[in-house]
Amino acid sequence: MPDHTRRKKHRARSGLMYWWTSMIIFCMLQRADAGNSPPICNQELYVFNIPENEAAGTLVVDLGAECRDPLDGDVLTFSIQTANIGNQFTIGTNTGRITTSFSPNAEALLGNGLNYISPYPMNIFVQDTDDETFVVSVVVHITSVNDETPVISGLPSSLTVAEDTPVGTVLDTCTLSDADYPGFDHSQTEVEISSGNEDGKFVVDYRTCDLVLVSPLDYENTQQYTLTLRVYDLDPINPLSSTFDLTIDVTDVNDNDPTCSSYNHREALIEDSLAGEVVHTVTCNDLDTGLGGTLTYTITAGDSDRLEIKDNTVGDISLVTSLDYEAGDRFLEVEVTVSDSTAPTFSTTVTLAFVVKDADDNPPQFSAATYTNNVLEHAAIGLVVVNLVTSDLDEAGTDLATPTYGFEGACNPNDDWFRVDAHTGNDIYLFLSTKA
Repeated sequence: MPDHTRRKKHRARSGLMYWWTSMIIFCMLQRADAGNSPPICNQELYVFNIPENEAAGTLVVDLGAECRDPLDGDVLTFSIQTANIGNQFTIGTNTGRITTSFSPNAEALLGNGLNYISPYPMNIFVQDTDDETFVVSVVVHITSVNDETPVISGLPSSLTVAEDTPVGTVLDTCTLSDADYPGFDHSQTEVEISSGNEDGKFVVDYRTCDLVLVSPLDYENTQQYTLTLRVYDLDPINPLSSTFDLTIDVTDVNDNDPTCSSYNHREALIEDSLAGEVVHTVTCNDLDTGLGGTLTYTITAGDSDRLEIKDNTVGDISLVTSLDYEAGDRFLEVEVTVSDSTAPTFSTTVTLAFVVKDADDNPPQFSAATYTNNVLEHAAIGLVVVNLVTSDLDEAGTDLATPTYGFEGACNPNDDWFRVDAHTGNDIYLFLSTKA
């Protein structure tokens, strides 16, 4: 075979061998590259927001659905390598599912010194069977929700307040709290009196919870108030609230004058009233309680020698001595001071006037014990036989001192001989003739 032919054939075989060799190398390189290529995921960074009230086991992301081995479909494994603060999250080694380890309560995180507002970054290693690795960054933000009810604390269930407490006094104060994570509307609180303050006696500062008296108290009108305080958060959509019942007991102080049924009383008093007899009762009361409502009665002016109060806890007015109209007892007057029994003392005065009235306590008197006269037997009918003269110490001109007349006993048998005018006559006159 000629050399040039031999050379051509050799060159042809050599070229084919070169191409085949090249192809084999290229394919081997490609195959090697494909077998050692790392996994890939749809994203290198994932950012999620999770409400704090999600239950433990809540799915954050399924990296098993996000990542793959692009060439040969190797089985991937997943692990959290860095920054899983507080072990809040777990990842399925074979599934790539990242879930919460427990309910990501924002307030609990705060109690553990963790600030949920800062993001929770995690580096997730995704490995294939050739130990090729792809790093995925996952950042989780836990969002606060309004899941804590605000409360009132530091306030007793009851207060005792004197009725003379000055207006403007801070009766007590309380603390408003909301366990929601601070810095949000739903962690801010305000308070109000929702019921029991119809009289407008009290005001509560909506931020400080100072309970202030703004109108005078009056024990005699109201002894107790039951206020309902309502604390609420400022969540504009779904505010939460709670209530606190406060009982305010008003205590009495001596701040009322005694009051009486009459302050100037005038009445008639019959002279035959006996010594020691109660002739009038002063009736008074006091709206205060205890010693402030316990009254004493004292005669402080007037005829205290004729009238007295034997028991100063009651208002009975008694005669010291009997009366005698004819001896000049015509008018009696006393001033009675009625006082309560504790400091500061309040008192009032009652004036009593008694007009003494005469009683029929004196018999009429004849001017003589015996009247004697001679009557002729032929005296005419109507002849005045005797002029009777009488007197009466009772008040003249009244029925008490006006006598009536009549015969008594057998001095005028059968009214046959004499008659006397029962009302006006002081004369005994001949009624029938004495002539037989």
